[in-house]
Amino acid sequence: MIEAAKIKLKNYDDMEYLVQDFYSFDFFEKYDVIISSLAIHHLITDEDKRSFYRKIYNNLSTQVKIGTDEGLKQESAIHCDELISIPKNKLKHFISILPLNKVDKLDLALKISLDLKLL
Repeated sequence: MIEAAKIKLKNYDDMEYLVQDFYSFDFFEKYDVIISSLAIHHLITDEDKRSFYRKIYNNLSTQVKIGTDEGLKQESAIHCDELISIPKNKLKHFISILPLNKVDKLDLALKISLDLKLL
């Protein structure tokens, strides 16, 4: 399958191909795109699939993890690929202010999501 992927994606630069076990694989960095072809259906249970989809989603470079440290009741993420605009007067509850390191991560995620030049 790796050889087929290399042929199919030969026109793209900077590709990384990994052969790993879905159940034990942990992402070691954030990725702009994660592609799985003819593989995920081999996961046995629906919960296995949901868990792996969640792992993929949370390791995209356009996601910024936030949670209890930022005043939320549970762990979550800002998904910059799915941003919506909400009028300020519709916001009812102040939760907290993001710490500077999270603002920097959010800034980078937005640049990637919006395909802006990274400076």
